Amino acid sequence: MARNGAHIAGVVVCVGPYEVSPLKRACRRRYGLPTRSGVEYACYCVGSSVGLILILLALGPMSITWMAVGGAIVLRQKVLPGRPSLDCALALALVAAGLWVAVAPSSVPGLVVPMPEVRVPASPVSGYMRPERSGPTSPGPTCR
Repeated sequence: MARNGAHIAGVVVCVGPYEVSPLKRACRRRYGLPTRSGVEYACYCVGSSVGLILILLALGPMSITWMAVGGAIVLRQKVLPGRPSLDCALALALVAAGLWVAVAPSSVPGLVVPMPEVRVPASPVSGYMRPERSGPTSPGPTCR
């Protein structure tokens, strides 16, 4: 399995339990209520959706499908009141999806695992690759 596939799987599996955690429930409960400051409101907003946003960043940068699915889940959680049965089902589905990505990332539809980094060997003389010059070697016009 590719190194990046393992990171994606780890993020998805870890977000599953967060979806049913007391911290997430408290943030969702307080998210729509009036607060004393904008910073407090922002903290509740971030706390209520940080797990799903991490999944969007891990799964979706190259996939419209995963971005649409994740965005729909975030929208549902922001607009509709929380239901424990749906939250538990979502948490289990996220853990299962993370395990699926860990076991067989190439079989997950729409998932694009980035290619590993390719390094160009350095020139033994200068330590880096220099482009070849073509044409005259004069420095060009000079300023007077």
